[in-house]
Amino acid sequence: MGNRHELDTPEIVIAQGKLRGQTNKMADGTTYYSFKGIPYAEPPVGKLRFKAPVPASSWQGVYDAKNHGPICPQMDMITGKVLEGSENCLFLNVYTKNLFMNSANLVPVMVFIHGGAFMSGSGDSDFYGPEYLLQHNVILVTLNYRLEALGFLCLDIEEVPGNAGMKDQVLALKWVKDNIAKFGGDPNNITIFGESAGGASVTYHLVSPMTKGLFNKAISQSGVFLNDWAYSDGACERAFRLGKHLGKETNDPKELLDFLQSVPVKDLVKVTLPTMLPEEKYRGLPIHFCPVIEKSFPNVKSYLNKPPLYSLLNKEITNVPLLLGYNNAEAIIMLNDNIKKADFINKHFQYKVPREIAKNISEAKCNDYGQRIKLFYFGDTGISETTLDQVSGYMEIEGACHADELFYLFDCEMVKDTVHEDKNLHQLVYTITKLWTNFAKHGNKIPDNTLDVQWAPYTTGLCEYLSIDSQLKMSTFANKDRTWDPGPGPACLYGKKEPVMGLVEGCSSDFSQEKSD
Repeated sequence: MGNRHELDTPEIVIAQGKLRGQTNKMADGTTYYSFKGIPYAEPPVGKLRFKAPVPASSWQGVYDAKNHGPICPQMDMITGKVLEGSENCLFLNVYTKNLFMNSANLVPVMVFIHGGAFMSGSGDSDFYGPEYLLQHNVILVTLNYRLEALGFLCLDIEEVPGNAGMKDQVLALKWVKDNIAKFGGDPNNITIFGESAGGASVTYHLVSPMTKGLFNKAISQSGVFLNDWAYSDGACERAFRLGKHLGKETNDPKELLDFLQSVPVKDLVKVTLPTMLPEEKYRGLPIHFCPVIEKSFPNVKSYLNKPPLYSLLNKEITNVPLLLGYNNAEAIIMLNDNIKKADFINKHFQYKVPREIAKNISEAKCNDYGQRIKLFYFGDTGISETTLDQVSGYMEIEGACHADELFYLFDCEMVKDTVHEDKNLHQLVYTITKLWTNFAKHGNKIPDNTLDVQWAPYTTGLCEYLSIDSQLKMSTFANKDRTWDPGPGPACLYGKKEPVMGLVEGCSSDFSQEKSD
């Protein structure tokens, strides 16, 4: 297993060959080991572009795993600029304090799937640092997967049925299952967790036939497959619009594939907007290269072969403990976009009706629903800078924005010094990471004495949730006044009484764990 004492360059042997990592120190002086930029798949380039990933080959000698691999080509969500990265981007990172433990002392493993609208992000430690979680004696794995068109192009043909980015995640999970024991991790106690698109990915893995047996628990933060932004509608038609946008007009999917495999990679980034239909520019989020229900082919194993809602309603879902929630002011992140579109939306409030509903009702009914949404949230006034705080709030208003909880789970470079210097923030970080790692260790049978609250699992009768604030508190029926059906019952199953997960001190916030039986 390599050297059995602390070294600057620890080495271990995995299935592909020998790895050389790095020894690091946490803020309290504790030693941990990092192995970054480990390839889990062959570079998806040339004729492998858009296709399902191929497991990485073995190597000779020692693989230097001290630095992250390249990020996948993407658009920077803050600046809007293209980050070319590299198509050779299918790497993962392992962080462990337990490298030299014997097989009788293997520890729980947590595999994080990053968000970013399926079009940006990576598993790199500048944002997803491991130290907060490692203090609770778990192993953390982060990963890259292909994004936007490179990861989610669908041509409805055997070569490119779609979901390549999801299949990247599956292959990474297989790698973890096969190799994590060499890092001191328990391959029979793996928790997958993710935020936003990563949270939706986690729930897709619950219903995909590809992921059976690859994980034991799941945590979904601010995203599930029921969100209408989490799946692609008309994906094959979008692929042909992409070809036309890049100068290739054809009706032949294989001709289009040859063309798209030949264009520079930078031309396949930031292509969502030019392939959107007029209505899509106003309805819902601008996320369209994402998971699809695949067309079946005899020699291809589908990642997703039926609507996930069908799987949920028919209980065709992996039976593992599930923890899920969202922040109490998610929509702050959309404030500027709402202001820019306010004049149009005030005249056409039917565009606030979700995609899945809008496509299944008449135009008159859609207009009626739009007006009801307007009255519920804004009264007769409509959207303005004054009324928007009723939906999302400004930065000075208390509330946890979309992705805010990540700064309490990972030591992000931009804020970690602030956390270390602020005693209250430091305690909040400890509490939240303790909750997450307790779940990874124990599922929904968490010992009552680990924190100052008895965490009851969610039921459809009471819709229990844990409010995460400066104090932890159990409650029931989160956001009851904002649901269509105020009573208990099946509505809880369909997202009408979802718990709220706010992680900013001083704001009410909630969180739920599902029973596993």
